[in-house]
Amino acid sequence: MTSGDACANCHEKFINPPGFVLEAFDASGAIQTVDRTVVPEGAPLDTKATLRVTMAGETVDVDGPAQMMQAIANSRDAQRLYASKWVGYAFDRVLTEPDVCTVDALSAKLAAGGYSIKNLMTDLTQQNYFLTRAVEVTQ
Repeated sequence: MTSGDACANCHEKFINPPGFVLEAFDASGAIQTVDRTVVPEGAPLDTKATLRVTMAGETVDVDGPAQMMQAIANSRDAQRLYASKWVGYAFDRVLTEPDVCTVDALSAKLAAGGYSIKNLMTDLTQQNYFLTRAVEVTQ
């Protein structure tokens, strides 16, 4: 149930729009064009939605999963979050103040285009924080 103030606020803005787009796939991931839960004939799926793609609430209209993927991939906020997750994973820690510079550099490269995951991982392995690990001393 997505009605009521407690649920509707998040569902209407964040959960339902990408969910409607992803209806293009059935439970096993196969592409579908008809909602087979509607009896007897099924109903055509509507995979159009307006998605929020920035922290500031900017939106983009999409029609299907491919357009949704492209909208997310083009979002500067998504690129920054993607870079920050890789930095945290590579350094095996919650991000620190010095890590912000690394995230900024990587997200700028992502935004410029043509920067692959392989490039990102290679750049991460060249960072001092990746090359040098502090040893935790326990007594």
